[in-house]
Amino acid sequence: MNFSLNVQDTTLDPNKSMFYKFSAKGVIEYVNEYFIEFTGFQAFEMLGKNISEITHPEIPKSIYNLIEERFIAKKNSHFLMKDTTKSGRDFWYVSDFDIKTDAEGNVEHIVSLRKPAPLSAVAVIQPFYAKLVKIEESAGMDVAKKYLLGFLEEKQMSFSQYTNSLLVKTVETNSDNFLVKSKKKKSFWRW
Repeated sequence: MNFSLNVQDTTLDPNKSMFYKFSAKGVIEYVNEYFIEFTGFQAFEMLGKNISEITHPEIPKSIYNLIEERFIAKKNSHFLMKDTTKSGRDFWYVSDFDIKTDAEGNVEHIVSLRKPAPLSAVAVIQPFYAKLVKIEESAGMDVAKKYLLGFLEEKQMSFSQYTNSLLVKTVETNSDNFLVKSKKKKSFWRW
């Protein structure tokens, strides 16, 4: 797999949030207008699809597995993720997952709120994800998951805590600039 540089093709508006909702089985039930505007997908193209159908190849299966485990455990969490617009432009974001349960404690649905990922956090997480993908390709997802859990154990953090630590460093260093790459012009600029 060929990975791009530690840049984004496009970035979310920091003043808006992309919001979508999916069932406990992963079926997309709602996407907001900003999701439609930004991604270029119409609601009818997304509704009824399973979120597993729209995964990005540069996000390790072991990360998706970790997210699924958090859902099953009914634990809210957030992750640095990458996705693609309908036109093929990639973007990094921080996704906050909020688990909604019924009166008996069963998961009714999950809400995802997406905000732009700071470049400094992407610069750290992208090579780590690339390493996990390579482990998955050579030794399988289970081995990559064990590597991921060992990494977190060494840091004495959950993955959400690790994500938080990357975001806190961004705020502390005031380096929350977003780098944008144009595929056509091969130019780079800061927002």
